[in-house]
Amino acid sequence: MIHATSKLWYLENYSIIKSLPKSAQTVLEDISTTYSFKKNDFIYLNGDQTDTIYFLKEGTIKISSITENETEQTKSILKKGALFGELRIANIHGDGEDFVSVKSEKAILCKIDFSEVETLLEMYPNLSLSVKKLRSFQFKTYKNPLEQVIYKDPKSRIIDFILDFSKVYGHQSKDEVWSFKLIFSNSELAKLTASSPKAVKSILKELQNNGQIRIEKGYIYFEEKHLLLQTLLSELIH
Repeated sequence: MIHATSKLWYLENYSIIKSLPKSAQTVLEDISTTYSFKKNDFIYLNGDQTDTIYFLKEGTIKISSITENETEQTKSILKKGALFGELRIANIHGDGEDFVSVKSEKAILCKIDFSEVETLLEMYPNLSLSVKKLRSFQFKTYKNPLEQVIYKDPKSRIIDFILDFSKVYGHQSKDEVWSFKLIFSNSELAKLTASSPKAVKSILKELQNNGQIRIEKGYIYFEEKHLLLQTLLSELIH
């Protein structure tokens, strides 16, 4: 289910668009407006236009919110291929205070008014079905619910993150080695996993020493995914 604590929905790969006929892709191109942003620019603030869909064509963006004690909490990092917008478009009501900012040196986004897309949804059932799946789509957010923080220790949450992130952005080679580029610092990873930068550094080092992961030139590699899962299960049991 989609967490109601956020107003934004997002999908990390709009292959649903690529699967459309060229004619439909051309229409989407015609009705969209392209914008360029610099690092740390704000793309979306709570209260902005509510009937807009955003396509991230280039760059990396960050979805965050401000907590009750006025600190920034990173919810997710989205890369090229992301599609996001307001929950109200999917008939879901959230009460969060989200904002979106640019993490990379630059980002290029296309903005499309949802009313312009409605005709396409009627013409192309596949696209319509994909949007409707938002009702049951599991939000790609690493803002752990309270029960996750209570019942899982930092090591388990970081392992969770590695597994989840690899499914979205990772690649698996023929010899079953998973890899993905680690695009954030220990401090950012700490925010994503409700941990501390010191704990992140220590846990990543421990996983490397145990041979469960390898970090090389900014990439994380792991060969034995079941060992990571076993570690997670062990943490939960104990």
